[in-house]
Amino acid sequence: MLVIAIAWEYFERRVEIREAFGNPWMDIVLPVLAFGCTLLLVDQAPLHQEEHIGLFVSATGLFLFVNAAAWKARFEKDRDFLG
Repeated sequence: MLVIAIAWEYFERRVEIREAFGNPWMDIVLPVLAFGCTLLLVDQAPLHQEEHIGLFVSATGLFLFVNAAAWKARFEKDRDFLG
């Protein structure tokens, strides 16, 4: 998850997306924390390796969906998103 979050930030830098100070760090820290907390909660149940892979795939899909929705709102100048 950390690699994906860093890759996303690298991609945003490459396409020259300007963000508020500290936002790139939060874009990396928050998904990693969310994944870690979820893994701790799920890890209490007896799971096999396949379930951990499913959790990773689900977390990655949610991460990409939320970031794509934020990009769409930013480029469409959505007032609810921009505040």
